[in-house]
Amino acid sequence: MAPPGRELGLAGLRPGELAGLQLRHIMRDGEVRFFTIEQQFTYTRSKGAKGAIDTPKTKWARRSVPLPPALVEPLDAWLSTGWK
Repeated sequence: MAPPGRELGLAGLRPGELAGLQLRHIMRDGEVRFFTIEQQFTYTRSKGAKGAIDTPKTKWARRSVPLPPALVEPLDAWLSTGWK
């Protein structure tokens, strides 16, 4: 099963934040699930450069993003496949 990247993008995550997302960033407060944005994937376009995980550019980029209820089931299905 493919990761639900397109669907999670609908949750308001930027592409670099989505690429830097790890299981430890998925939180729950009662019935509400959310992502904590603490890092992002960055890529430099220079020749031979590789991407890296880095902190967000600004203090406002560190935030909690609630997961829309419609995305809970696709995320649970994907996580049940053993994603780590």
